[in-house]
Amino acid sequence: MHYIKFQEALSELKRFSVVKHTFKIDGQEVLVIHRLVQAVVKDQMTERDVKQFRSMIIKICFQAFLQERNGTMQALCRVYISQVLGPLMGPEASMTEEFANVVDCVGQFL
Repeated sequence: MHYIKFQEALSELKRFSVVKHTFKIDGQEVLVIHRLVQAVVKDQMTERDVKQFRSMIIKICFQAFLQERNGTMQALCRVYISQVLGPLMGPEASMTEEFANVVDCVGQFL
């Protein structure tokens, strides 16, 4: 997508509070999508897409929380812990070995 058009579209979305930039991590702005928009997108996903998405989330969470526990990593994990717990503890959580490993890892962090 053309950068200027993307920025214009992003500006409109911000104007209606659909998205917002909240903070920076390593010089990169973090874009937050309104929960209602997330819910609408999720509701329109097929069951197969939801399973694929959840599997991807579990893998990302596992990688994030397996890193060395130095001060910088601890602080970064604290920023994202609520983003990890939501998908892991949702009613559609899949009980797999990979899921159990992630929950164990997050539990050790807490």
